[in-house]
Order: sequence, then C-alpha cells, then structure tokens
Amino acid sequence: MNRPRIVVSMTTSPRRMALFRPVIESIRNQSVKPDAWYLNLPQHYRSSEPYKIPAWLRELHEITFNTEIVEDWGPAMKLLPALKRESDPNTVIITIDDDVVFPTEALRTFIDSAMAERSTAFCTMGFSFTPETFNIQPVREHGMECDVLQGFSGCCYRRGHFTETELLQTLSDLPSRFRYNDDIILSNHIANHGIARKTIRFPEGELSFMPWSDDDPNALKSLPPGTHARYQKLR
Repeated sequence: MNRPRIVVSMTTSPRRMALFRPVIESIRNQSVKPDAWYLNLPQHYRSSEPYKIPAWLRELHEITFNTEIVEDWGPAMKLLPALKRESDPNTVIITIDDDVVFPTEALRTFIDSAMAERSTAFCTMGFSFTPETFNIQPVREHGMECDVLQGFSGCCYRRGHFTETELLQTLSDLPSRFRYNDDIILSNHIANHGIARKTIRFPEGELSFMPWSDDDPNALKSLPPGTHARYQKLR
C-alpha cells in the first residue's frame, strides 16, 4: 500500500515562538518526514498582538509560514488553514501543539494507524463523556475508542474527514468564548461524518511537555473557568 501524503500543521502565540524550538526539532528528527509542514499564523494573536518570526525559524525551509489568515479562530488554527491548502481527501494531517515534544517514531505510528483504518482519527490521549452526566473519563490505552481527541497529545486525521465550509460555519455560529474548545468542536465535526476516534500509544518514548507551559498565562488551561468546565458548558 502506497504511503499517503503527510502534512504536519500547527499554530502558536507570539510569546511561545521564542520558546518552542525543542518542539520544532522533535518534528525535524522524526523517522518519517512530513511532505509539508504548516505553521499557521493569523495577522494578530487573539486580535491584538502581532507575530514576529525569529531568524532561526525563517531559516528552516521545510516549514511553510501560513500568514495570509486574517481572523484568529483560536486553537483550531492548528488545523483550519491546512484544510484550505490541502485538497486530496487521502492526505493525512497531523496536528501538534507548540509545547509538546514528540518521540522520534510518533509520525510513523500515526501514519501506520491511519493506513490501517482510513475512517478513524487518532490521538494519544482522549476522553469520553460519561452517560447522563457532565463527567469526563480519560481514555489512554492503545486502540481504545473515545468521544474526543485531545489536541495537545497530537491528532491524526485524513483531509477527507472534514468539510471546511461546514466547520467554519460551526465556529462562526458559536459564541467566541467556546472557540477555545477546539477538541470537542473538531471531534464532533468528524463524528458527524461517521469518523471513529481512537487513542494509540507510541512504541517508544512518551510525550514530554515544555517546562514553561504550565506558567504561560495564555495557555488554554489557564483561561477561566478551566478546561473541564469549558468542556462541560460546550457539551
């Protein structure tokens, strides 16, 4: 079976751009290299702060700076602009966060999973809503189905899992405070298109988080009323 086109897609904040070099290097060091790599940057972060791309980052020719975006759609920016650039429904799009370092076999594991199950999207950490309650049950084991793929752990989709206009309409219709819940929005979108969601484990190594991520005031988990409370409200 021929390997599909592989795309890595991500976004960041102006502050983190000066800090996330280890994340970038972890993708550059993957055993399987992506065919394209997008760093999606709106004109202004959360409608105020502009981006300044550091010199070391501009020198990395494997990264395409996707900077023609006007509106900041929040954390869904890690995916949305890539949908406009990629049209082949078979293309595999892997979204990553800017504060998580990936082991060297991460992309290979995602690709192998995507090739084995075309109508499934994958992450390494997910959760499910418990029936008839607002509680959240983490899902972490290999090959387990979940309701929601958690973006910080890396997510692997097919381009064909998404209808761009429909997804943009969903984001437009939501109150802006709910746009931070991209995990639920994206998972709900693909679930409505009949796409299963599963967790996988990497054969070697674990995700590691940048030491500054917990102290970043712009981190989503730092925004009130807290991640789980936002999930429950959106549900």
